[in-house]
Amino acid sequence: MVNVVTGDGRIIIGLLKGFDQLINLVIEDAHERSFSETEGVLTTPLGLYIIRGENVPIGAFFPNFLALGRFENFKNECVQTPRRPTK
Repeated sequence: MVNVVTGDGRIIIGLLKGFDQLINLVIEDAHERSFSETEGVLTTPLGLYIIRGENVPIGAFFPNFLALGRFENFKNECVQTPRRPTK
């Protein structure tokens, strides 16, 4: 499962089926989430969806149980990323 925030601020969630060196993404069973003060979270089904890499500033993988709202199995673990040397 992936969560992609596009360059224009749209939030697309779905199953990552493929990508290439330009970060073009193919997402299956994609849904767009939008937020409204009056109606709450709105979900729009998109089906199979392709997002061009130049329109992907933020993307994240997450386990299936998080996508389904099942947080009881989630373990809070710290993951350390290697630091790049400063110049």
